Amino acid sequence: GNLLAITGLGYGSSCNLNPGLTIVNSEDGTSRKIVAQNIRSGSNNGEEQIAGARNPSFSPDGEWIAFSLDENTPDAANFPGRLYVVHPDGQGLAPITTNVRGLADHPVWAPDGMLYYSIRGASTDTNGIYRYDISTGEASLLIPGENLSPISISPDGQFLAYFRGDSIFIYVFLTEQDMPESIKPLDEIPAVFVGWLAPPQD
Repeated sequence: GNLLAITGLGYGSSCNLNPGLTIVNSEDGTSRKIVAQNIRSGSNNGEEQIAGARNPSFSPDGEWIAFSLDENTPDAANFPGRLYVVHPDGQGLAPITTNVRGLADHPVWAPDGMLYYSIRGASTDTNGIYRYDISTGEASLLIPGENLSPISISPDGQFLAYFRGDSIFIYVFLTEQDMPESIKPLDEIPAVFVGWLAPPQD
């Protein structure tokens, strides 16, 4: 409740002022960088810098933070991203995706503790939305496809919303398929955000 996870943007961004993953304690105002690994960009193992990170997400029990982290690349303008988990105290850092190309990103946790994330730009065989069980370390492809992100899970854990192009699709966990209708752009303005309203408590 009192910890805030902050990530810096990737290399080449004018806003890359705080690369890596930092934890801020809102009670005492202190901060601590817990992930700041070095990566190399450019051909022939060129320039070295601190990896940029994206989209940190706390597990429901507060034990883990999932986030995307830049990896080494021969192309200074296009970093692949791998998904990692780490405890808020900095222990247990481990990658949970094996992709060496493309971007694994947008991790979200379901109320039951399952982790969901997307991979894009890797290959037609691996792109899509994945379910990850942190207790077993097993990942499974839930929805195949390219550029299926960002994603969002309803507070009751029954639905997963994801973007495909300019439209939003709703995946129903009970039926393991999408709802028949998608949410289309309104007046050619694409949707860019999904928010859920939790039902009132008894």
